[in-house]
Amino acid sequence: VVTNDFRNLHIVLSTVEEPRVVCYAMANICGIGMNITRDPPFTIQLLHEGRAAHRCGLLRAGDVIEAIDGSPVAELSIEDITQLILGEAGTSLELHVRRGNADVRARLLRAAGKLAPHQAFGA
Repeated sequence: VVTNDFRNLHIVLSTVEEPRVVCYAMANICGIGMNITRDPPFTIQLLHEGRAAHRCGLLRAGDVIEAIDGSPVAELSIEDITQLILGEAGTSLELHVRRGNADVRARLLRAAGKLAPHQAFGA
């Protein structure tokens, strides 16, 4: 069913190298506010100011994602990872990243947010 009601349409932009718009027409589906590389090793490229990934203060561009909610991501596709990151607003996820020899774990709360054009495309 197609309607003209765009209030529940969420737009997620994939990666900095290859910006693609993916529309999720489900209310309350959102992420944590970061761009990652399209191919393994999945690396954080950009943290969106004011969103959960940025606000937690633990994550940085260049961190390599090891696991999401305890599930290793090395053998997954970008689409699989997107599905693990996205979820209902107000739910949390645990992100495990590697920074050099250090392991960093962050518990993040999914929340809706609006991106400025420079955030959306990593400018």
